[in-house]
Amino acid sequence: MATPKALEWEIVLSTLRTEGFASPWRGSQDYATAVQRGIDSEDAMHPQNIPSQDPYWHPYVRDNIDVAPGQGTPNYSQTSQEVVPERVATVAGTVQRIMSHLFTTMNNPHHPTFQANVLPPTTIPGTIGAITGMKLNPNLIDEHYSLNVAKAEMELWSMLGKLLPTGTGSANWPDPWAPPSPESSPILMDGVPAPGTGSGGIVTFGGTGCYFYGIKYALTSVAGAGTRETGCEKGKFVFMVSNQGHYCHSNISDWCGMGYGNVIKIRTLPDNTMDLADLEAKMSEATASGKVVIAVVGTFGTTDAGALDDIATIRTIISRFTPVSGFEKPKLYADSVIGWVWLFFQGYDFAKNPLQLDPRLLEIVKENFTKAQELAQSDAFGVDFHKTGFSHYAASMVLFKDYGDFATLMQRGASPYLQPEQYDPGLYTLETSRSSVGSAGPWATIQYLGKQGMQVLAYNLLARQDYLRNRIAARGDFAICNAPNHLYSTLMRLYPSGTTNAQEIYANELNDNALYTSSFKPNNELQRAYYQKLYAQLREQTDSNFTKTPHPSLTTGFRYTYYNPDGTMLEPDSNNLMQGVFALKSFVSTPFVDDKDMEILIEYLVLARDTVIKELILCNRSWKGADQFVPGDVPAGSDPYNHLIVARHIPNRYLVPAGYDFTSDIRLEKYLEQLDANIALTRTRIASIR
Repeated sequence: MATPKALEWEIVLSTLRTEGFASPWRGSQDYATAVQRGIDSEDAMHPQNIPSQDPYWHPYVRDNIDVAPGQGTPNYSQTSQEVVPERVATVAGTVQRIMSHLFTTMNNPHHPTFQANVLPPTTIPGTIGAITGMKLNPNLIDEHYSLNVAKAEMELWSMLGKLLPTGTGSANWPDPWAPPSPESSPILMDGVPAPGTGSGGIVTFGGTGCYFYGIKYALTSVAGAGTRETGCEKGKFVFMVSNQGHYCHSNISDWCGMGYGNVIKIRTLPDNTMDLADLEAKMSEATASGKVVIAVVGTFGTTDAGALDDIATIRTIISRFTPVSGFEKPKLYADSVIGWVWLFFQGYDFAKNPLQLDPRLLEIVKENFTKAQELAQSDAFGVDFHKTGFSHYAASMVLFKDYGDFATLMQRGASPYLQPEQYDPGLYTLETSRSSVGSAGPWATIQYLGKQGMQVLAYNLLARQDYLRNRIAARGDFAICNAPNHLYSTLMRLYPSGTTNAQEIYANELNDNALYTSSFKPNNELQRAYYQKLYAQLREQTDSNFTKTPHPSLTTGFRYTYYNPDGTMLEPDSNNLMQGVFALKSFVSTPFVDDKDMEILIEYLVLARDTVIKELILCNRSWKGADQFVPGDVPAGSDPYNHLIVARHIPNRYLVPAGYDFTSDIRLEKYLEQLDANIALTRTRIASIR
């Protein structure tokens, strides 16, 4: 995709890499120089291969991080023996213990093959903003304890609110998201903002905190403010979320006192978005049974697949919904903590394309941005700066269209030791201790990156996933599980060596329940085995074939099959619920990733596949039950991987391409020889990429 002459987005990206992120690249050399000199980013950035001259790491880490195999495996066995030291230590000695005892095994989020989940590196300005807040220790509960630092929170919601359209003009939601002027609420003396005075936001503890605020606001608004004193009627109130929505719905319904049995799951379509026909049907069913629907949660960026629910149509469904008599319509909360970042393309000239983005990918960017504008249809939505905002944990903001309505519903009496001033969020927030890390850090990051920087970072991650998908689609042994979704993750199922129609096999597994035992479930277990092999070698480094192993991730059920849309069917030979789809996951979140890193990932996945299958076949040879599929069991005394894996016995017939003839042991021997050759060839390819 790159041309001999650097594209505009690549120039900006190179600058961000060299100036904006505290990259543990060798010394202080910039990215371009490193590439010109042939310095291997894998050498320089791997979590267990940090070069000694790296200035960003404490000396103990630089000198000891690569001491011995197995160092990466945490050992918690002695934690109960720790006691408080008797005497004051030196600062230097304490810092050395911090580094040697706690941080030597940590993954490095700057590293381009760290693709476990949305765990980004942070910018240097953001780090300074966060650390300064830690040093001066402001508490954003009120102005006395935060002074100008409180401006970061207010200015964040102003910046984000202005990325939304000024009016939607449809679906009974014509009003703009308008941050209040300085003369109006929430800048009040001794009070809370009044309803109707504008939008605003609260910095809180992660996406779960945002979701919690959204559901509590909905519960209090629909059920009535009196429920804050009397509590809620048992089992009466429910909310809706897709069955690919974030699992924190259980936490929130529990901690809100509703009970997680009152979360109604909505089916998802083949594109992993909420089935809106099922939503409407289940809302009507709930009402007919006397339940009060307090909220619908649209997931704008599912954790695994990256699906974007149709927020505008959900608003339309809510607008025509008839609630239980005496109650308001449900609120719409958008769980957009991953997808919100596409708002930064507000104002981008898609016709002129000033960043020279690839025309094909530009259409995807435009589609994501257009969908992100629909967040204006919600009553509240969540933002995780510590995900796609390149900020520190925990840094999240929940934004309310009517901030005053939220604040008025949730206000409490003033505390005798908090004196009223202009800004007193402690009168209505859940938290009464509010760190500035979650506001000053993201504020500094956005000030530094601006729209252009955020556009380039988001595009680069999208482009790398697109490259990965194109490469594995050209093979026959990978199936892409989230092809319709275009954020930062790719979900993959890898089938045995020699498979030429993996996408077709996967499609059949989704549609045909007769394949559950004979294909779908064994292939689930193989995906788990491949991931565990990589993870074990990343930590233990006991196999010389797996040096500088990348760190992808695994999802054990991001969606259900099409024949089991609600996840309620039982396995044919047990009373267990049927499994959902297991898939290997690449989630890129660092600006340092490039196409070479995606090639390395592919080769290591293939290496893990062939190594695991060889080990399983050898293991099966010693066991009389080798032709049986026995989840959770394994031949006595056999350990095909290591102690980190939850072993699954998988018979030989599932370890080879469909139709492979295992009529003799000679045939089996030939296949083992083929696997050995594959492993040797893959090692050669990895060496050549590096």
